[in-house]
Amino acid sequence: KRLYNDHRQQQQQQRDAEMEDLKQKMESLETEARRLREQLTEKEQQVEDQASALATSSQAEAALKEQHLALQKELAEVKAKLQKAIMVVGKLKTKQAALQTVCRQLKSKLQDQRGKSSS
Repeated sequence: KRLYNDHRQQQQQQRDAEMEDLKQKMESLETEARRLREQLTEKEQQVEDQASALATSSQAEAALKEQHLALQKELAEVKAKLQKAIMVVGKLKTKQAALQTVCRQLKSKLQDQRGKSSS
């Protein structure tokens, strides 16, 4: 019975460590998502600035259009990265919820076992 309880406690500690790891990964991904959002805002501003600059000079128009296209491509890549980060955060939140449920169940079982072993 003691071996069983020790095993349960070890499982609980392992789940707690996994939860902490997931929490750190989520925080890291959320930080990355914030950084990507800021980058996206900067890129959008650059695209807008480039678009307004297009109207001011017909001589520079071709070069600006090229830059504009490059910025739009970059913007699309940043948006794709942001979407991926958002998906990963969602998956991690789902995993975290599942692990929390398992942890609660294990804690309950451990308490039940402790209650049975003391009586």
